[in-house]
Amino acid sequence: MLLSDFKEKSAREIPLPDKKAEDIEQLLKFIYPDKELPITKKNCFILLQLATEYQIDQLKTKCEQYFYNLCQKGNIAPDEAIEVIFLSQKYPLSDQTVGCCTKIFVAQERKPWPELKNTSCSNNLTLRRYIE
Repeated sequence: MLLSDFKEKSAREIPLPDKKAEDIEQLLKFIYPDKELPITKKNCFILLQLATEYQIDQLKTKCEQYFYNLCQKGNIAPDEAIEVIFLSQKYPLSDQTVGCCTKIFVAQERKPWPELKNTSCSNNLTLRRYIE
């Protein structure tokens, strides 16, 4: 955006509609090496979205690896796991990460299938290949 012949290259201000200042600040802290920000549960969801939108592949990879590591260690709650699965419908994640989150979600004692079916994202969910 800033290096190509886009209008933003010479603009004094670049509008970022629908973005929160604190989310952009988190993104910038990751980009600047002297201020590198650790990825946490609190910031990973938004960083994944911004990294995908702004094509910051290194950050997207770190976010996905963070989610996968949480799943592997069992440090992610079922509701967080399904949130990762929902995100994977919009921001492609590896089958490895989605499969790991799916196993955590379906293994929970209380099966929230009725609630899940009523969510707007559930129509696009394709979990069968991860469950079988």
